[in-house]
Order: sequence, then structure tokens, then C-alpha cells
Amino acid sequence: WLLVPVLRQWRSRRPEVHLDLSEFTSSDAMVQLIDDGLTDIAVGPRPTHTDAHVEVFGKEEIVVVTSVSHPFAQLASVPMQALAGEPFVHYHPDNGLAISVDQLAARHEVVLSPVLRTRSPRTAAQLAAAGMGVTIVPASALAPRPAGVVRRFRPMVKRDVVAVMAAPSDSLARQFV
Repeated sequence: WLLVPVLRQWRSRRPEVHLDLSEFTSSDAMVQLIDDGLTDIAVGPRPTHTDAHVEVFGKEEIVVVTSVSHPFAQLASVPMQALAGEPFVHYHPDNGLAISVDQLAARHEVVLSPVLRTRSPRTAAQLAAAGMGVTIVPASALAPRPAGVVRRFRPMVKRDVVAVMAAPSDSLARQFV
């Protein structure tokens, strides 16, 4: 969602530059490619650690998704504490969202009750919309017309969207960012 217009514009202005897009479920896995010298730029949520240059683009909202028949559908927003004891569609441990969601819950002293796990936030949203439980997803994971009900947290929860650069002095990489 973030890169589509950027890649389209970049390609029209710089057709001689080869772009190789890889998608990951973990920002730490993206940063590993930079550390290994295999890529120049990684774009996504802030990694847990890196020695590379990090530039913040902005923030992305984290939301709750559930079915239309769930009691959350009647709320304007959902307090984190309301997720305690709810059947929860969680993430596989190799997805960076698993750690983020667990840390968010821990900060609010909420114990989640996973009923199944997936590697994909879009799949998690679809499963929650189908009544398998509730889930937490970044807004970017939602389909253009998501099934189910999407609610903000109260208070609102956001995460950084960043670019991690291997060589911030590289003029081509800097232009891209």
C-alpha cells in the first residue's frame, strides 16, 4: 500500500534502475538482508534492533477486527483490556506481529487466548471477520473493503513505518527514500 505509488513513480523516472521487491513477515528478517549486504533499503515497521540508518516515514494505526455479530461491533472503539479472555486469532512466532501484539497486550496487563495462528495479517483479519475470534492488525493489512468490523483501540495504537538504509550516503538510495 505504501510502496505501490512510490515504485510506479520511481520506475517511470528511473527505468534503468533494477528494483527487486521482497516481502517479509518480520522487519528483523528484512534488516538481516541489509546486514548481509544483500539489499540497500528495507521499508516496514521498526525492527527490534539495527545498526543501520533508520528514517521514520510516519505512523500506521493498529486496529481490532471481529465479526459483525461480536459485541465489539457495537462499540465505537475497543479498550485493550476488553481482549482479555476473547478467542484470539494470533500470529505464528516467525511473524514480527506476534511479538508486537504480545508486547502490546503485556503493556496493558492483558493475557490473550489464542485459538489459532497464521503468518498473514490479512488472513488473521479474514478469520476474525468470519467469527473465529478477534484479532489485531495494522491498517495496511486490511482489504479495501474488509469483511467484518474494524475498530480503533481506545486509546489509539500506532506503530512507526520506517526505511532502513545500508548506506544513507548512497545518492540513489537517498533519492528513493
